[in-house]
Amino acid sequence: VGGMAHELNNALAVSVASNQQAARDFGEQNPALAAAIKRSDGGLSRIRRTVDRLRRFAMAAEGKLEPADVGAMLDFALESAIGRARSGVIIQREYDPAVGAIECHVAALAEALFQIARNAVEAMPGGGTIQATVRNEGNTVVLAVADEGRGIPQADLARVFDPFYSRAQGQKSGLGLSAVYGLVTALGGTVEIRSAVNRGTEVAIMMPKSQSQRSIPPPRA
Repeated sequence: VGGMAHELNNALAVSVASNQQAARDFGEQNPALAAAIKRSDGGLSRIRRTVDRLRRFAMAAEGKLEPADVGAMLDFALESAIGRARSGVIIQREYDPAVGAIECHVAALAEALFQIARNAVEAMPGGGTIQATVRNEGNTVVLAVADEGRGIPQADLARVFDPFYSRAQGQKSGLGLSAVYGLVTALGGTVEIRSAVNRGTEVAIMMPKSQSQRSIPPPRA
């Protein structure tokens, strides 16, 4: 995946530069062409963002272990997702203060939390409430995000972790839950999802409190 991301970024650089040259040379003379170039630029930007997420996914096992306040990380992911959507979403928090910091690969966990938060926000385009939970369960910390969206049909639940499966209309990338599954599994955790049509969806990450005795396996070829 890292090699693919490098090759795609090289091709994207050529495409973006070509668009810029075409816009300079012909855009003012041809409004229709200028509009087409603008649409092309938008598509290339979406491809670049997807490539960036793929690159972070491929690098999930390369970061070092650090203590992290997972409640603060979940808050940041939710606020970032809500800020980008500019929607009428509010957050209800239930964070156990006894959880404290856990040892993890911070960048990888942050990416997984953002993907979950973004999915929850996109599931409620008209606004709603997200229930965010952080709690202890034995030697595991549970980070859960529940939305009030339209939910997922039971027949589709088995496919939600497949690459490019999209449950929300207008979702820009289908990498979300697939990336979450890969990232969290690489970190030694598990992901569970519960959903009911017209009642919403809850995605929960279960993370070990300490990974210091655990080695992260290399990506499979």
